[in-house]
Amino acid sequence: MSSELSRTGRIRTADVAFALPLRREFTYLVPDDWPGRLSPGLRVQAPLGRKNSIGVVVACATVAAPVRDLKSLIRPVDADRRAPADVLKLARWVADYYHCAQGEVLAAAMGPVVAEAEEYVRLCRPDWDTGRPGGRRPTAAESAVLRALRTTRPTAMGRLRKVIGAKARIEPVVRELVRRGLVASEWRSDPPPIPRRAVVYGLAAATDGPVPDQLRARLSSTAIGTQAPTLLDLAETTPGGMPALRGLLLSGALHWDPAGQPGPDVLIDGVRPEPAENDLDPEQKTAAATIGEWLAAPEFTTALLWGPTGSGKTAVYCAAIRRAWALGRRALYLVPEIGLATQLIHRLRLTLGEPIAVWHSGLSALERYWMARLIAAGRYRLVVGARSAVFAPMPDLGLIIVDEEHAETYKQSQPAPRYNARDVAVVRARLNRAVCVLGSATPSTESYHNAASGKYHLLRLSARIGGRPLPTVRLVDLRERADSPDERWLTKELRTALTETLSAGRKAIVFLNRRGHSTLVACRHCGYTERCPACGLTLTYHARDRRFRCHLCTHVQPARSICPSCGGSDFVFRGVGTQKIEDLLAALPAPVRLARLDADVAARRGAAESILAGFAGREYNLLVGTQMVTKGLDVADVGLVGVIWADQQMAFPDFRAEEKTFQLLTQVAGRAGRGGDASATSRVLVQTFHPDHELIGLAAAQDAEQFFTRELPRRRELHYPPFTRLILLRFAAPTSEEAAATASRFAEFWQRATADHPLPATRLLGPAPAAVPRRAATHLYHVLIKTTHVARVSAVIAGFEDEEATFLRRHHADLTVDVDPTDFM
Repeated sequence: MSSELSRTGRIRTADVAFALPLRREFTYLVPDDWPGRLSPGLRVQAPLGRKNSIGVVVACATVAAPVRDLKSLIRPVDADRRAPADVLKLARWVADYYHCAQGEVLAAAMGPVVAEAEEYVRLCRPDWDTGRPGGRRPTAAESAVLRALRTTRPTAMGRLRKVIGAKARIEPVVRELVRRGLVASEWRSDPPPIPRRAVVYGLAAATDGPVPDQLRARLSSTAIGTQAPTLLDLAETTPGGMPALRGLLLSGALHWDPAGQPGPDVLIDGVRPEPAENDLDPEQKTAAATIGEWLAAPEFTTALLWGPTGSGKTAVYCAAIRRAWALGRRALYLVPEIGLATQLIHRLRLTLGEPIAVWHSGLSALERYWMARLIAAGRYRLVVGARSAVFAPMPDLGLIIVDEEHAETYKQSQPAPRYNARDVAVVRARLNRAVCVLGSATPSTESYHNAASGKYHLLRLSARIGGRPLPTVRLVDLRERADSPDERWLTKELRTALTETLSAGRKAIVFLNRRGHSTLVACRHCGYTERCPACGLTLTYHARDRRFRCHLCTHVQPARSICPSCGGSDFVFRGVGTQKIEDLLAALPAPVRLARLDADVAARRGAAESILAGFAGREYNLLVGTQMVTKGLDVADVGLVGVIWADQQMAFPDFRAEEKTFQLLTQVAGRAGRGGDASATSRVLVQTFHPDHELIGLAAAQDAEQFFTRELPRRRELHYPPFTRLILLRFAAPTSEEAAATASRFAEFWQRATADHPLPATRLLGPAPAAVPRRAATHLYHVLIKTTHVARVSAVIAGFEDEEATFLRRHHADLTVDVDPTDFM
């Protein structure tokens, strides 16, 4: 080191977290000639092992020299973006609680790198050649650099090299000029291209700079109800074209959306704004006013907003958002799946009257970069997104809403970090002294228990808005049906009800939580069935593309016309999926305009949004699908909901199986009778093999109170959440023997580690083969730990990983740790 700082006996260091499964950070020297300020949250490139890797600075320090064996940082990456302080603290909590690397959390929070950093130099002393500044005359090399800079406008080092044209390195020359105060240097990143789908809503409210008259006129003449113009549209009529337009965007003169979302004035068929706060019913007003008091405090508060489907929770959210805005704070609104939230987003735009940022993992790298940059700059007061939006870089965050808080999709199972966005949202609210509102018609058992025990506040809405009744529910017994094996899934009762509903000009939804056509295809002569070569499970037949698919891994193969075992050509198709139900529904003696919505359809970008918009409008009157049709769908005049197989999920090896069944049935039943003619009756037909089962009856009655009264004592007795935490250890290896040996080695380590210091209220179950013991040619063994001491258990697991690292490598075994798991397969 040859800098002023090193001569003082003090040096700067930085701790860097990398996006690798390493639960530690690495300390580096900060070069004394590092241009500009180095602070936590900055992405940097640094040597790690035999290559240079990208990480995030999580801490900086100044320590006494000398420090041995420390490598130096190389350069920043994307110098104009930093993770804000609250996101850094949140990432630390997530890493500690969910037993993962802080770098993995920050990589998920910040997204991909799309902008590179370069050093820029600017002239500080234009009089450098007149007054001998700095005590001596510049050398020839220094004079060449100073003459090349000429003005105080920053110049990139690469550009400076070309201007000077010297073969010698100019970096030492620049460093000396910086030391003498003649020039200054800093890291800067040129903004990447603006996404092609970006649209412009209009002029920013505080626009001071000049805006071309043609552009001003074009934006002011955009009719309400039309899509905002794209950049390509505007470039044709803007003097200076795209470069000038880009400059206006970067200056903040225009409101724009990187992902091409419609503006707040775009009218969507079937979408209506929420009522104003003065038009809310007494319960809604009380809930909104209570949230407003918490926001004004301001103190960290978590509340559960619990009300039946159609009770107006979204209107309460909108009132709370307005109150947060009035206090100068911003709001974050989490939804289970962004593809299913199109209606909600349009409704929020219409109700709140301003652009909304939409954040989710489906954005391209460029879209996510620009969305994050605009959010961090304060251009949006509301961000709506799926689980990854919990890390959005929002300043002045005062309100977090977690809609449908019970949804499993808030939990990320693969890859790390394996976090639950609902619980992370509560922690982020605490870090920001904000209010977190968890909303649901079917709260998770954990949230209900927290509210009942006083840990959370409870806000109740007791009835649907406008006094609308809940739909009537009828159970249909699937046992001992005389119909053909396929057609019995669409019973006579359901066919008749669908025909009556559609013929009367109303809409209907049919729900089956299984995609594909047939779950079993067998040769009629020899019984041969197709199985996944990687997982060993029976493949599901998908009729639309005549392929077999494994729903656990990515294996796909064409359907055969000849049996590979006996050469026969006659196959039996058994089991049921949404594609088979779609075929049966198409033959109804009624005016059917049918759409299907499941994971196969939703894989196409924009397909889910298009189908839901078509069903909300007039394009479709019958919607069949998986659990996607149970979430947040608010469509007027749905007169009938049909459930093909109500007890399908109850036999799963999951302690939450009955809770999930209750939630699904209650949620899908709640899609009926919303809006439209308040006097029109709506109904739900629930087909089941267990019509006398208590749970099916509770779901039919939508009696959540009685469900919790039944479920909580069972959870307490069996030491399941909410009374304990679960930690699932998955041991994966190329062979079953290696997976079993690795899991057994952990069990032995656990016994030794806890022998002298046993963990209270902690139980270890296993090792045992996973419920699906082979997945994608990898064999799996599980260990399940029930505990009330997550941090202490995590420390034991970390000790095993450190001590047995060589054993794991030798047996090609992987260990993944899933805290609060939702997937036990």
